[in-house]
Amino acid sequence: MNKPAPKFLISLFLVLFSVAASAQGTFTVSDYQVIPAGTVAEYDQVTITNSGELHVEGTLIVNGDLLMGNQAAFSMGGDAVVIVRRNFEGGNKVDISISSYLIIGGNFTKNGAAGQETINIEDGNIYILGDVSGWNSVTPCDNYDGNTETAQDQCQYGDEEDLSNNYEDLPPTIADELNCFQVEKPADITACDGASVSFSVSEIPDVIYQWQYKAGPGATFTDIAGSANTLDLNVDASMNGFQYRVKIKPVDPESTCKISFSPPAVLNIPQQLVWTGNVDADWDNAGNWLCGNIPGPANSVIIPSNPSNLPIIYAGSIAEVNNLTLSGNTSKLTISYGNLHLYGKILGAGKIDAVHGKILFSGNTAQTIPNAIFVNNAVESLELDNGSGLTSNSSLEIIKSLKLSQGNLTLNESLKLISNDTITALIDGSGSGTITGEVTMQRFLENTMGYKYFSSPFTNSIVGDFSAFVDLTSDFPHFYAYDENRRDADQNDLSGWTPYINSASALNVLEAYAVNFGGTAGNILVELTGIVNNGSQSISLQNHNRKYTKGFNLVGNPYPSPIDWSKSGWTKTNIDDAVYFFQSSGGQYAGAYTSFINGISSDGSSTAIIPSMQGFFVHVSDDPSGNYPVSGTLGMDNSVRVNDYDQQFYKTPINSRPLIRLSAGFKNGQKDALVLYAESFATENYENDLDALKMLNTNAELPNFYSFSEDREISINAIDFEAKKQSIIPLGLQVQKNGQIEIQLQDLENFDSEKKIFLCDEQSGKTWNLLKEKAALHLQKGTYNYRFSLLLSTGTAGNMISTAEIFHSLNNSGNASIQMNLEKSEIGMLYISNLNGQLLKEFRVSGLDKVQLSGILSSGVYLATYISPNRKLTKKIILP
Repeated sequence: MNKPAPKFLISLFLVLFSVAASAQGTFTVSDYQVIPAGTVAEYDQVTITNSGELHVEGTLIVNGDLLMGNQAAFSMGGDAVVIVRRNFEGGNKVDISISSYLIIGGNFTKNGAAGQETINIEDGNIYILGDVSGWNSVTPCDNYDGNTETAQDQCQYGDEEDLSNNYEDLPPTIADELNCFQVEKPADITACDGASVSFSVSEIPDVIYQWQYKAGPGATFTDIAGSANTLDLNVDASMNGFQYRVKIKPVDPESTCKISFSPPAVLNIPQQLVWTGNVDADWDNAGNWLCGNIPGPANSVIIPSNPSNLPIIYAGSIAEVNNLTLSGNTSKLTISYGNLHLYGKILGAGKIDAVHGKILFSGNTAQTIPNAIFVNNAVESLELDNGSGLTSNSSLEIIKSLKLSQGNLTLNESLKLISNDTITALIDGSGSGTITGEVTMQRFLENTMGYKYFSSPFTNSIVGDFSAFVDLTSDFPHFYAYDENRRDADQNDLSGWTPYINSASALNVLEAYAVNFGGTAGNILVELTGIVNNGSQSISLQNHNRKYTKGFNLVGNPYPSPIDWSKSGWTKTNIDDAVYFFQSSGGQYAGAYTSFINGISSDGSSTAIIPSMQGFFVHVSDDPSGNYPVSGTLGMDNSVRVNDYDQQFYKTPINSRPLIRLSAGFKNGQKDALVLYAESFATENYENDLDALKMLNTNAELPNFYSFSEDREISINAIDFEAKKQSIIPLGLQVQKNGQIEIQLQDLENFDSEKKIFLCDEQSGKTWNLLKEKAALHLQKGTYNYRFSLLLSTGTAGNMISTAEIFHSLNNSGNASIQMNLEKSEIGMLYISNLNGQLLKEFRVSGLDKVQLSGILSSGVYLATYISPNRKLTKKIILP
């Protein structure tokens, strides 16, 4: 049975050859001789005479023949090594005991009659390169494994091919002794796929070269055509790791040196692409890569510590790699407005500069962000698209966006969404991925004076999270919630604002709060930390028709990203389509409201985009029948989230419809704006999908300016004025102090150049062409409803001004009436008649009287005529 040589023999051989002997002449053994362990005996020839006996415990090298006479004896100890370079010949009756290594370069021959010899084998490693004859029970092995346990094995030795295959398994000292031609090891070669390479050894005279290769572990060496001392190869990727050696045999068959093998050389074909930077810093320049190959998704990449140029991924480039190794503290990859797609691991001690770059983690196995891998921990944009997930072991500062297309991001260190005066980072809501761990979100505020309406993007925020930015213990509260149904103990209606200063109180999802940052102008960076909101969110709201709250509810953006009010992912059950924002002005406790609806902003400062952490008001729709309370639901899902990195609280929208924006304010003071815009088929009634109500400002230095729809105060009014030659729009104005008021045209967009815009003062009879001038007049503190009107006309003001909006009809929740708009001292008669001129009713009216018609007249079309000593006006009215 064949088996490998015992391992202990291999280790012992390293010691046994500590004593060497130079080659001597013929060694004749005529009696008992021993070559001791630990010694090396080398002879040109060894002859064991008829009576001689040679026992080898050490190493015996015979450069010629080993000859045995009749009845001679030859034996080997368990650690012996015998190399006979030519022939081993035995006499008629010989006694041979073989243990350990016996290598015969020539023939193994027995003379005389067969069967008279004795051969004992115990764990022998026997190779015979020549012929075997005359021996009983000495047969070759197919695929000899290098060990003959006993002489009774089915086969006892290996031939030249077996020695070639097992050569690398020989102890190094034996392999070295076999190398009688002193052939050196060819140099290892690293080459690229498609390159041409050459292995070579020094030229030796009168020999035959046979190159061989081994394809990998478990393979055997295979001959390669050719007989020179140089081997030329064309490289392909499949040859990576192949070993190459040369076998040398003499031309002269009588040579004492029969065979030698060079140690094998290895052909390395880089599986990882190595950056050289030999040309420049451009990642996409093939000349910067070893082998000239730009990496792809399947390639692993090595960035050395000190290449000629460190790599940069420039704008417009997408660099794709499997594993990325930054092999040293000075190794660095810079992403300069480009993209890096990683499908494997990040390894090494280097850095990635991603302050201006995007990184995508993708692949099929879990990925990890190593600690402190990014310069300043900063990444402009990071995306995860790996269902197996990503674990961050590093602090991260996201400058622009975090997108979780798929997979879970596990945070073992902090993650912060950065905000400054130009950009606020966000979490993209378009993916299906999730976050495990808490996130910190910053919000830069350029002007901290006064109140800001804040909401939280987290599920677990509390009032105390603002304690670093707001004094929660001051005598005058600086943190308020809003209660639409707030009343006192006697059930008197109150303002909706209620102090909310308990540090442990929750900041409820989708609710907003008024936060006062103090009376000093300046900027501040607010930071909140928590578990981010994601997916569908909703809140129940109500309209109790209270005197001060009027059905308005303070809500907020619940996501760590902006949301778009115009998107389809909203649920607005009994919710008007306008949103209302507050901007602090005129002191620590004052400010103004701006509204937005149907693409129109009342003062031009807002769009449908609602920034992260932004609070805003919505209005629960009034009940047409006057039944209260009305319940509403405001809901949304991730589809309303958008990637808007500016995220300033207000910005100018783009509008293509005819629009008039008027403003009113004290001279040299802040202005309050209202908007009239053209909308086909808009009616005179309040329409909650087209019109925005007026929220009264809290700044005494700022008037409230509005138009009317029915009896409602409107900040944005949709009117079908584009096709009409003349339109008259009643206006209202509230001023909280005496002073000179200026009313002017602030913006005019897409307006008919043939039309003029007049402001009419019914009390003084004065008109102003607002296309050419602003109106300036002194007003006392008070409310001026219907005193002013706006006339849009293709002609001149003429007599139309004197009758502008003397009265107008109202239809509120099915209750029809006529609202008079007279001077306080003016008294006249209002007559109601049918279309045939038949008088049906008459009323004495003055000032701002309201005449009720419901229950008096049936539905239909009537004529209303006002007559006073100074004027007369007739209009058609419709009763539902």
